[in-house]
This record gives sequence, C-alpha cells and structure tokens, in this order.
Amino acid sequence: MGDDGDDDDPEWNRLCDRKTDVEDRIFECRGAAAGLAIKTFLNFRLELANWTPLTEQIKLDGDEEGMMPGWIASSLRDAATLMPDIGECSAAIIHDDAQLITADMEITWAEKVGLDKAPRSPFESPKWREEKRRRLRASLEFVATTEAKTERGRAIKARHAAGVGTWELARC
Repeated sequence: MGDDGDDDDPEWNRLCDRKTDVEDRIFECRGAAAGLAIKTFLNFRLELANWTPLTEQIKLDGDEEGMMPGWIASSLRDAATLMPDIGECSAAIIHDDAQLITADMEITWAEKVGLDKAPRSPFESPKWREEKRRRLRASLEFVATTEAKTERGRAIKARHAAGVGTWELARC
C-alpha cells in the first residue's frame, strides 16, 4: 500500500471498504445515550479528518469552513460525560490545555513527515513545505509562550522546551 493511500491500490481499497462497513454497522446500532455519545464522536471524527498521532483522536485545524468549533466542543464535552474515553480522544478540542495538545500534535506531525529533511515526493512543493514550516514554527512558539493550565500542558511544554532552541527547522 502506498504512503498516500493510492486509490488504485487494492489493499487500500479493501481497508477503506472495511472501515465503511464497520461505520455502517455502528450507525445501525441502537444504544440510547451511550450510543448517541459514541455516534456524536464518530460523526465529528469523520467530518474533521485532521491528522492526529492516533486514529482515535480528533482535533480542529482552524480551517473547518462552515463548522462551528464551539458547537463541536460542547457536543464532545457532553458525549464525554457519558463515555469518558471520548474525552481523551477529543482532548485537543475539549481539554483545558486543548491548544497545547493541538500544537503538540502539529509538532509530532512535522517530525513524522520529516520536514527537517529533504522532500520525499514531488508533491511536497516548496510552497507546501514553507506553509508547513510556518505552522511548525507557530506551534513551537505557541508551546514556548503559552502558560499551561494542567499537568498535561506542563509536560508538553517540558518535552518541547529544548526543541525550540535546537531543532534546525524551528529557526528556518
């Protein structure tokens, strides 16, 4: 399977079909309040589709045109009161340090795609890479300058404190 999820790849198509089948079976279930909470989370997971380190996590990227971030956060908070695991899966939206968690995810993404290395494909245009580097710099600066409200936020700040001064890409 290709790294970019090539539609011509039979294995990729099989996995996409399997995912759709599982989603359809979940949406056919009746589960009262707990079912509604889970379906609310899954709906936002499908709609947002932003990169996160784990597939069960969701975050806002700020470019969700037509979506209401306050409504999303409120719905997910309610869902998390019924199903606490939803709170962890949507921490980048509803946690007290949600913005630090989101910035941490942005930094993790930049590390995974190797923004500090040479381009891996022709699709990584200089304009695309510069925009991603700008977002990385903004995330590193945000982590460095934002006060943490929780222990989780303090851990994120500590983990990236050295990276702000040492990661070559942050100075680009």
